[in-house]
Amino acid sequence: MSVPSFSVEGKVTIVTGATAGLGPDFVDQYSRTIPLQRAAQPDDHLGPAIFLALDASAYITGAIVPSDGGPQ
Repeated sequence: MSVPSFSVEGKVTIVTGATAGLGPDFVDQYSRTIPLQRAAQPDDHLGPAIFLALDASAYITGAIVPSDGGPQ
């Protein structure tokens, strides 16, 4: 059995300690551009990552799985 691999590409703002310096105004303004009306939290990306690591996704050989809240 081969070891699965993946890469992460794209741009998404995740609220972490690193974004704290941007200030609440930036996060609020950015959040208005996302249909979910909020910036991503680190846990928002766990579901897709875990699914792709499970045998349940064994037949997926190539896909782009957006985990970005649907920015406009």
